Amino acid sequence: KYLVVAPAGRLMVVLKETTGRRTSPSFKVQVLDASRQGWKETDDIGNTALFVAVNGSLCVSTMEHPELKAGCVYYYTEDDLGPCKDARDDDEEENGVRVFSLKDRRTETVEGLGWGRSWPPPAWFIPSIP
Repeated sequence: KYLVVAPAGRLMVVLKETTGRRTSPSFKVQVLDASRQGWKETDDIGNTALFVAVNGSLCVSTMEHPELKAGCVYYYTEDDLGPCKDARDDDEEENGVRVFSLKDRRTETVEGLGWGRSWPPPAWFIPSIP
């Protein structure tokens, strides 16, 4: 489970569902419904993209960042690997950043990010220096 706050303050829980090591996970999103004091499942997160990892999660506006896909969850496939494991040690097809569409329930690989150590897992909010 990942707790995420949308830019407008909406609180969401992202649930990662896996069926096996060789299959891509799927995700479900629940939004806090304060009036009903409970969580409501949704596949529509508006013009936002969610980034989830074991060391932090965030929600980004796709209006401000059009290079991102709206209604999608971005995740790294190696969150469970041990310290300093080289991502190139495993099958290239299984490593890297993926994007899961909540609407059509499909997963795509995000190409062109290069290789690196898998531990610690990615911190999504790394500042950029102009």
